[in-house]
Amino acid sequence: MEQSERPQVALFIDFENLVYGLQETYGTNFADEVEPELLFELAEEYGQVVLANAYADWRFREINQFQGDLYRLGIDLIHVFGKRQANKYKNAVDVKMAVDAIETVWTLPHVDTFVIVSGDRDFIHVLKTLRRYGKTVVGVSPAMAISNDFAALCDRFVRYGALAQTYRQEALANGRGNGERLELDTVRQALREILAERPEGLKGSQIKPLLRRHLSVTFDESEYGFSRLVDLLHALPDTISVAHNPAGGDITVFPAEAKGSAAYAAATSPVRQQPYEELSRRAGLPRYRFVHDAQRRREIIAALYQAMIERSPFKLANIFDRVLDECEELQLSTTVLSKYQAILWQSRVFEVEQNQQTIPTRERLMRLVPEIRSSDDLAFRYEASIVYKLATAAEEMGRSLAPDSICQIMGLSGEQGLAYAERLLDYVAEQQNG
Repeated sequence: MEQSERPQVALFIDFENLVYGLQETYGTNFADEVEPELLFELAEEYGQVVLANAYADWRFREINQFQGDLYRLGIDLIHVFGKRQANKYKNAVDVKMAVDAIETVWTLPHVDTFVIVSGDRDFIHVLKTLRRYGKTVVGVSPAMAISNDFAALCDRFVRYGALAQTYRQEALANGRGNGERLELDTVRQALREILAERPEGLKGSQIKPLLRRHLSVTFDESEYGFSRLVDLLHALPDTISVAHNPAGGDITVFPAEAKGSAAYAAATSPVRQQPYEELSRRAGLPRYRFVHDAQRRREIIAALYQAMIERSPFKLANIFDRVLDECEELQLSTTVLSKYQAILWQSRVFEVEQNQQTIPTRERLMRLVPEIRSSDDLAFRYEASIVYKLATAAEEMGRSLAPDSICQIMGLSGEQGLAYAERLLDYVAEQQNG
């Protein structure tokens, strides 16, 4: 079996432990704090995630409302019935999760890092075994579910709040970690080198992946004493200028001397405002990292298509690796590509080979369906799925979705853009009625 040269990672999530821990902390608003993609992004800092499981008794509303988010990330749902005790159910995933983790040591010996989301003290025997076999263990726990014994056995332990960019602020406010703050000179130099090649500026979302390439794959602004990347960027006015769009959305970063230039003025112009921002949000487009720039969006899809047709059947994990290696100019990350995977999966453009049901989604052998004969075909199916989400959101808002609305949101222009938008609407209507 072909294996990637990148370090390989297994992610095991005691999802009940996470959800109920956050529920105990945040009460009825706990759902806003549950963001599975943060866990996946943490795991990806250590390499390629080849196995990702979330364990829970999925019968309960508090738990199963997040199934869609987990599925879109390629995380497999493992169902374990809870144990009834009096009128309550006790979390029973520990044993199943522990067995699967140890079994992985033998079945996937190339996995170097285990990210364990639990905190339960009963799991410490598993951590000891993983370390005995030379595995790196990263532990994650919500604040109300932390066991000191669990944390002590991890090579790195992260409170879940840190992933939501809150724990680091609390640590600095309490005086912890101040002596370990890293100097910003290395960041200044990296930003100078990055922006020297891009004087026209970079979107804020592109900065962190590039800094990780220049400095370290584990680069995080919290190590420099900042809870948000934008705060770190604002602390470097001698090196960069940060332009905020009055209409909201992503920032743009320029070399310091670019302030006052035409490019800087354009980035801060109210003309850039998107009147359909609320509709996009309701449709979930920010969660899918949807790119409003049609040219860039189709360049990414074209890169994926080219990698897929050159080796069929293919594994999405290998496709991601190839695109990241060969298309550095697109400034992508595995997380961003996973969002494209989610939309394309929903678009039914993949045929999965037989006997692949028990294999993680990204490791399954698959091919494109016969009707996808070009990158334009693949882009159309992707964009049709986006239009479907927009149409559904518009209906919930009591609005209609017109071609000009689609053009505004999807970066289309002119008569050709309007005709394409009408074609997308017709296709979506056919799918809904078919």
